[in-house]
Amino acid sequence: MHWDSGLKLNGGCISKQIANGEMAQYKPDLKTGSYENVSITRLTKLLFSKKGRFSMKAYQKLLGMMTVASIATLFAQSASAVAINEFRVDHAGADTDEFFELAGTPGESLDGLTYIVIGDVPGGGDFTTGAIEVAISLDGLSIPADGYFLAVEDIFAGPAGVNADLVVDLNFENSDTVSHLLVSGFTGLDGDLIDSDQDGVLDSVLPWSSIIDGLSLEELVNTTEINYGPQLGIPTLSAQPSTGENYMHAYRDVDITGAWIGGSDYLFLDTETPGSPNVPADIPGDINGDGFVGLDDLDVVLNHWNQGTPPSGGNPSIPEPASLALLGVSLAACLRRRGA
Repeated sequence: MHWDSGLKLNGGCISKQIANGEMAQYKPDLKTGSYENVSITRLTKLLFSKKGRFSMKAYQKLLGMMTVASIATLFAQSASAVAINEFRVDHAGADTDEFFELAGTPGESLDGLTYIVIGDVPGGGDFTTGAIEVAISLDGLSIPADGYFLAVEDIFAGPAGVNADLVVDLNFENSDTVSHLLVSGFTGLDGDLIDSDQDGVLDSVLPWSSIIDGLSLEELVNTTEINYGPQLGIPTLSAQPSTGENYMHAYRDVDITGAWIGGSDYLFLDTETPGSPNVPADIPGDINGDGFVGLDDLDVVLNHWNQGTPPSGGNPSIPEPASLALLGVSLAACLRRRGA
């Protein structure tokens, strides 16, 4: 069987011959069973011949190095190698700093992918929902070496030091219910209507072959818009509780796979990181910032017990918990003696 990938299974590693006869190796992570930098394209070439025939021999070699569960994990991770990671649709003043960010494997091709937004129909008369508002082809582009692909407006101002991979007229709609999608095989056009009879149900034939990733932003102030997220199988970021408006900024709390978080209306605070890793969301009680609420956080509290000045009219200084515990033990002992 002829293989055109140059990928080989050897000594517990996947290796590939590159320029000048050198070999690039991808070592397995024994904890997760995943292979760093191995994309679904490379795995497909590894397990299938040029004629598309599956190689059981190659699969058995791979299976011998990993568990069945880790094989599934590997394919799942590779299949979702590119994801929408962060975007901004609005801010105070003219919307000059809109952007979207994709995260993925460095060097991963974006050929065949399109970033689209589904919303209302500008000037559409009776047609008020279910139109493609934005369609940006990513053909010829790829995930850069840092793993973060950034598309910005041509008048994008900051933050300082950010380098864009694509400058384009985004013109994202704000103050509305919209769905942001990364799709493959897009055949439509900006402005196409995909809810033709305006019944809130998308047409049976849609102008893409598959959805790679997506997120819907919910707006409750403008109730004429339809949230197509459930039909599309993508999550919805609920409207801001205090205003009913959609979030101007959205980001994943963990790159690629994390839950979606509503960011600030204000530009470029700590959680807004275009073109770089996202900042994990704050966890109430996680005082030391390690992403877990536990004894280490309690230790910080106890070590700083009664520090600072109590608020005016507030409670006076309170004995530290250890003293309170000893007092409780003493009282319990007294009560037992009295009851004897």
